[in-house]
Amino acid sequence: MVMDEGFRIIGSESLKSYESSKGKLRYFCKNCGSQIYAKKINTPHVVLRLGSLDTQLDLKEQKHIWYSQKVSWFDLDSKIERCEKFE
Repeated sequence: MVMDEGFRIIGSESLKSYESSKGKLRYFCKNCGSQIYAKKINTPHVVLRLGSLDTQLDLKEQKHIWYSQKVSWFDLDSKIERCEKFE
């Protein structure tokens, strides 16, 4: 999750979007189809797909969301907060 005021995208002309559910837009690369980020109206942030980044992040994870949906074989060895869903 990235706050709107800290989010900047270069190359937005290569993006397309669609409304996946009422009020939620998903943005993806119009060339390869990779999802880049999602934005729900009336929220102060975007949900950025970290796999779309090509630079190193200087941030630490803050919490795990949708922990209730993890696959059974994935053992998360982390001491940070676990949220059953996106809150």
